Amino acid sequence: PADAVEEAVLASRDWAALGGRFEAEIEAKGLWRDPDLTAASLARALGTNSNYLARAFNEGLGANFNAVINWRRVRQVQAWLADPADTRAILTMAMDAGFRSKASFNRAFAEFAGMTPTQARASQARPKS
Repeated sequence: PADAVEEAVLASRDWAALGGRFEAEIEAKGLWRDPDLTAASLARALGTNSNYLARAFNEGLGANFNAVINWRRVRQVQAWLADPADTRAILTMAMDAGFRSKASFNRAFAEFAGMTPTQARASQARPKS
């Protein structure tokens, strides 16, 4: 009976709204920048538990923890690459965005941006016609 009540409460949750709220807090607090971020530590920082976080991401946003965080990190690196005044090495940008390794950064960047980071930087360097 208790499990049935809990399932009914969970089923009635607006996971999309909760996912959106979590995503906004992650952005506002810059939580995505932490290279040691885990689903459990993020849940604690957001004042929730891992199960709610997972359901809000998976059911509400249609993406898992890694995808949500890596997408945000890749977006930041893309913004830095688009800034001609930012001459940092791409790997430095990746680490500053919270990635722990070159391999995970390159994989995530290619997945979300559809090109390599080097290709992205080169495309920004072309004169606009």
